[in-house]
Amino acid sequence: MKAHTQLRKPKARLDRWVSAALGLVCLLLVAYLIRYSGVWAQASPSRSKPSRASSASPRGRDRRDELAQFDPVVKLQLLNELQSRPAPHFSRDPFEYLAPKLPPTPAPVVTAASPPPTPTPPPPPPIKALGFMEKAGGVREATVTDEAENLYVVHENETFASRYKVLKISPTVIEIEDTTTHQTIQIPVPE
Repeated sequence: MKAHTQLRKPKARLDRWVSAALGLVCLLLVAYLIRYSGVWAQASPSRSKPSRASSASPRGRDRRDELAQFDPVVKLQLLNELQSRPAPHFSRDPFEYLAPKLPPTPAPVVTAASPPPTPTPPPPPPIKALGFMEKAGGVREATVTDEAENLYVVHENETFASRYKVLKISPTVIEIEDTTTHQTIQIPVPE
């Protein structure tokens, strides 16, 4: 037990010395910052004339020279002249950026030899195949879902969701026709 307390004493003494040294370094840093940053000159408002000691220092002279370039007198005549001038009129909004004008594109020339442009097909129906199964006797059925996540077990030549007709079911693809647009779509079956 004595050995344990004897080990603590030198460590506690060392901790005190380190704390004292760090405190002294901090005080020196604060004094240095106050001396060379001019905190005292900015913190105390000077109501009287600056002393000769502060005006003789190069730092005090620099401040006076820096402020001397500004004229504290307001010249009302010049201000009234500027206000009496008409404001310039701008023909556009400075916050609105217009797109650059591009030259017009020529219309496609349709000749007898060129076929007319084909219309873009409607987007495919939002149907997804989930699985395929072949029952005894060769009857094939598939499981599909729509955008509302309704599940349908469908067979060939059967209509579901009052809009789609199943044309063919194979282990890899389900062929469906949209009865409103007469578009045939092949949906891959996941393995």
